[in-house]
This record gives sequence, C-alpha cells and structure tokens, in this order.
Amino acid sequence: LKTLCDGTSGVMMYMEIQEGKVRMNRKKWHQQHGATTACTLRCLEESGHAQKDRRPEEREPRTCGGDSWFAGLRTTRACDEEFGIKFIGPVKTNTKGFPRDAIRHTLHGTPRGTHIVFEERDPQDEKTGVYAIGWNDHWYKGFITNFGSVAAGKPANKKRQRTEDGRNYFTPVARPSNLEHYYEIAGYVDRHNRYRQSMLRLHKIWK
Repeated sequence: LKTLCDGTSGVMMYMEIQEGKVRMNRKKWHQQHGATTACTLRCLEESGHAQKDRRPEEREPRTCGGDSWFAGLRTTRACDEEFGIKFIGPVKTNTKGFPRDAIRHTLHGTPRGTHIVFEERDPQDEKTGVYAIGWNDHWYKGFITNFGSVAAGKPANKKRQRTEDGRNYFTPVARPSNLEHYYEIAGYVDRHNRYRQSMLRLHKIWK
C-alpha cells in the first residue's frame, strides 16, 4: 500500500493498493509524470486536497510531506502545477536534478546543525521557488521543497546516552523551520503502517 495521512490529526486519508508494475503503469498520471509522481498525485487527488479547481477565496494552503520514496524534483513541481499543493521530503535515491554531490561537498567538515540551500532557476535566471536543502545531522541529509522558510527553526532534540552511567540526555541540533515542520508530521504514516502491517497484520486478513 501507498498511503496518505493527515499531518495534524493523524487520520489516514487514502490508501492505494499496489497491483504490480504493468497495472500501475496504466493508471492516471503515469504517462505524464512517471510512476512515483503519478502515485503521489493520485493520493492527493483521491483524498480531495486539490486546490486549483477551487475558487481563489476557497483555496487553503496545503503541504504534502513525502518520504524518500516519493520525494524528488519532478514530484515537487507536479504537486504545485497540478493541484497547487506544496511539497517537502528527503531525497535519497531519486536524485535527478538534485545537487546531492554539491551538498555533500559543501557540508563536509561543517559543524552538526549546519544547513545550506540551493535555489533552482530557469534559463532566464528567474527563481522557480524550488529549493534543495542540505542539513548536517551527523551525516548529510538532502531535502527538496517549495514550502516554508529556510530560516532557523526550533532545534531538534537528539537523544543520547552517557557512557559513564548509561543515563539518557538530549542535545539540541539546529535546523531550518521547514525541516522542523516535516519532522512534526512525518511520523503519522509510519505509525499507521506499523499498526496495520506489523501489529494487526491486516494484509493477512483482507481479501
């Protein structure tokens, strides 16, 4: 299943059963955007979050936070172009058009909590509103987004353990505000997936 969860209430909004490569390639949006982006767009459309079909006074600011399976430059652009929905997510394998090597090179040797921002521009040197964020959190993390601010946000409290007595403590790690928002909402889908697949094992029950 590919799932969409509300980042405020934690309610599961939509679940799409994955039916194999051939069937999934016949589904809506695939021809225009490819498999990963098409799946993201279907989840947003079926859950009723599209904003572009609404009158301007009825539109609400919406942001989709996707994990590394969903996140990429194509998905970030398509969510905004098709539905007027912003996107943020970590980039790991879908790196086309993403400056991964430049982020790693620039962050090398910087203190933990350092972040840098790359800005996409079109051939006329105009801003597109899409940003690549590099964040040094012991290892280098890359995020793509067209949402929020890259100014300093609330630090992340990282749990650590003292070697001398084994007691836990927390150390703050600086991060930008849009990454703060991403980590606030990211856990809801993981919780549902764990309950559904691991604890309840619903995939063994549903027919």
